[in-house]
Amino acid sequence: SALSFRRYDEVIAIAGEGRRAVGERPMLRLAHAVALSELGELEPAEELFRQGGGAEAAEAPALIAYARHSLRTRELKRAEQSAEAALRLVPDDQNGWALLGLAW
Repeated sequence: SALSFRRYDEVIAIAGEGRRAVGERPMLRLAHAVALSELGELEPAEELFRQGGGAEAAEAPALIAYARHSLRTRELKRAEQSAEAALRLVPDDQNGWALLGLAW
């Protein structure tokens, strides 16, 4: 998935093209936000997460991505809440437990 893709510069280009071509789609916006955050572009990533795919996400990978981003922005309570929400969906997710531990 794009959430685990490590060539973030390419993800940004593809997600941007896709958003221009087909309009706003939650998965494209999320992929774009994750890639920006992973590259340290925290403010534009934050804006995309706020538009959707952040705290209100319904899938564990999106919540994990938001928890990671929240740690980067030093929003520890938000990181904790996102990791906990992900763990409610997938209780044995090692990433969720690791992120929760960091947020505490």
